[in-house]
Formats: sequence, structure tokens, C-alpha cells
Amino acid sequence: MNTLLDYDGNLPAYVNNIDGKTADNKEAYDIPLLKGSVIVADRFYNDFSLLNVWGSKKVFFVVRHKESVI
Repeated sequence: MNTLLDYDGNLPAYVNNIDGKTADNKEAYDIPLLKGSVIVADRFYNDFSLLNVWGSKKVFFVVRHKESVI
């Protein structure tokens, strides 16, 4: 589930409830983000092409890095 909250009203501005067969980070490309939005995401969103899209839209983001598996 991808959810975009309106910071001023603390209410959901966008909710995308997807089935378990679709990767959340693939659906994240469709979230309508405004310049200056702030994204907080888990490791699954550490997708460099997605982060590049967010950066080009002047969106701020915090994503935990993936741990190396040896």
C-alpha cells in the first residue's frame, strides 16, 4: 500500500492499495508528488531509477540502505 499524506491536514491525499503480486516500488512511480514533498520509505524502495525520478521532481527522500548479504 502506498499512501501520500497531506502534511497540513494529516489526511491521506492519495492511497494506492495493490495486490500482493505487484511490487510496491513499481507502483511508487505513479504517486502524484509535488515539488518539495518528503518521502520516507523502507529498504524496498532503494531503487536508483525511482530515486532519480523523485530527485528530478525536486522531492526530498529518506530511504534506508539495503544491507549486503554475504
